[in-house]
Amino acid sequence: MIERFDKNSLKLNKLYFCLKLLAVNKLVLPLMFVALQSFGQTFLDDFESYSSGAYVAASSADWVTWSGQFSQDVQIVSSNAHSGNNSIYLSSTSSTGGPQDIVLPFNGEYTTGGFNFKSWFNVETGKGAYFNFQAESVIGNVWSVECQMDETGKMIFRGDGNQLLETTFTHGTWFELEVDVNLNTNMWEVLIDGSSIGIFQNHVYQVASLNLYPVNASNSQAGYWMDDIEYTVTPFVAPTLNAAISRINYDGALSGQSIEPVLEIRNLGSTVITSVDVSLDYVGQQLTESVSGLNIPVNGTYDLPLNGTMQLISGTNLMTAVVSNVNGNGNDDYGNDDTKLLHVTPIDPANGKIVVAEEATGTWCQWCPRGAVYMERFTRKYGKFFAGVAVHNGDPMADAIYDTGLNGLISGYPSAVVDRGSDIDPSAMEPDFLTRIMIEPAASLTNVATYDPATKELKVTVKTDYQQTGSGAYKIACVLTEDSVTGTSSGYAQSNAYAGGASGAMGGYENLPSPVPASMMVYDHVARVIAPSFDGTQGNLLSSFSPGDTVSNTFSFTLNNDWDADKIHIIAMLIAPNGRIETGSNSTIQEAIDNGTLSDGDDLIYGTTLQGPDN
Repeated sequence: MIERFDKNSLKLNKLYFCLKLLAVNKLVLPLMFVALQSFGQTFLDDFESYSSGAYVAASSADWVTWSGQFSQDVQIVSSNAHSGNNSIYLSSTSSTGGPQDIVLPFNGEYTTGGFNFKSWFNVETGKGAYFNFQAESVIGNVWSVECQMDETGKMIFRGDGNQLLETTFTHGTWFELEVDVNLNTNMWEVLIDGSSIGIFQNHVYQVASLNLYPVNASNSQAGYWMDDIEYTVTPFVAPTLNAAISRINYDGALSGQSIEPVLEIRNLGSTVITSVDVSLDYVGQQLTESVSGLNIPVNGTYDLPLNGTMQLISGTNLMTAVVSNVNGNGNDDYGNDDTKLLHVTPIDPANGKIVVAEEATGTWCQWCPRGAVYMERFTRKYGKFFAGVAVHNGDPMADAIYDTGLNGLISGYPSAVVDRGSDIDPSAMEPDFLTRIMIEPAASLTNVATYDPATKELKVTVKTDYQQTGSGAYKIACVLTEDSVTGTSSGYAQSNAYAGGASGAMGGYENLPSPVPASMMVYDHVARVIAPSFDGTQGNLLSSFSPGDTVSNTFSFTLNNDWDADKIHIIAMLIAPNGRIETGSNSTIQEAIDNGTLSDGDDLIYGTTLQGPDN
């Protein structure tokens, strides 16, 4: 995956309004075709009636620049065209893009009906291209969908910072890119040269304008021609009774994960919806539901959880949701939005790979609620594949050894490192996670444990099973984390910059005071100890190894009386010679006990009697 790109952050200081340039030296009006018929409105600009060298927004009543600045306008060129002689050319050598920045308003905000966009692109070899759809008539408020093409030939569609679809394109040749949208069902289909590439859903199902902005953050080189830009809007008139499925929601993105789908039902009729039947089909798995007692108002939505789970299957497969028998009347009055299709392509985790994310936090840190929210979000979404560790600083939950070690990798609070990579904000952990989860580690780790509740002695043997041929000074460390941690002293009260909502929503913290009293706070993923050190030890690990080699290391802990053994997670780390975490393990104490028994062989034992954080 390429770097996460958020155009919102690049244009933070822009003037967010559409000021049309006064065309003092206006040239010939562009050729366009507008058809106002019952089936919709179509716009086409092939740039043939412009003069070469003319500026598009200055010459046309249809285009504007992002903030009304002439320096953002784009010129007509005659050096390369798909049809006729003329096209537009956009380029930039800045990692943040621009200054060219033009907008084609669609003459309204569309949330229902059909929307179709087509254009021919030609991207220079070694360079990238970019465009987006704005969701609102006032530009700069909401990005609906972004499309980034890079120098390697990747084309990635994103919405709300999330990757929606990835495909490829060919540099140095003209190709037609089409985005066909059923806004009723929030179904976005991408086609290249008329062939469907995939179908996705988006968090924002509204379009209002096209924004062309040359940027390619991965190598700072953007250069592309566009020609024959066309869009069609097909209006929707609400019938009496009509239900649509606008989203299929689920947490999970990895093959093999179990998901619990939730269907978003949308009332696009003029009658309140009181009951529906729904079904969801995916690779031979089916869930059905009949629900009554609903009260979905006109233009309203309702999230319907399905009873049961599905397993994500490797590869690209079709997921199909159907709504029927609306208000017990069988078919509703508009059948074109009763079925929602979605192409699902989960990521295949590498064999033996678990990603470790370490978050730097503290109760004194007013922005650290953000870290807690995103740690929990990714834990729910990725399960055992995401091993989260909240390393506290300057509060009663701090572990001095862990805190000191992590401080050497970060520049502020809150911060996070994924597999001990670069210092990032906790909200930005997902791209790093998705990259690292696909990299096969040199070995896999398994936790095996015994626990004596009377003495609170926990022995953890970490089995290292090598699956590659290699060598080097690999090290191993073992971490205990605890969920549901509470305390009564003032040190457990959480400072909260999100109080009052002025800084936006943040997982409910916007509804809490600052500081959040200790009596209201529950902390998860709390790092209790890391042994034998932050950097780990070579222990019994082999300096050279081959697939099939196996070693084990045993760590001995005595749990503090204040710790709840049922809430403890064991997270081991295999640390590569370059300091990156190669892979991890992630289990509860009981799961480690169920994995087997300790070996009395050549295990190296690190004996550590741990004191509680308040002692």
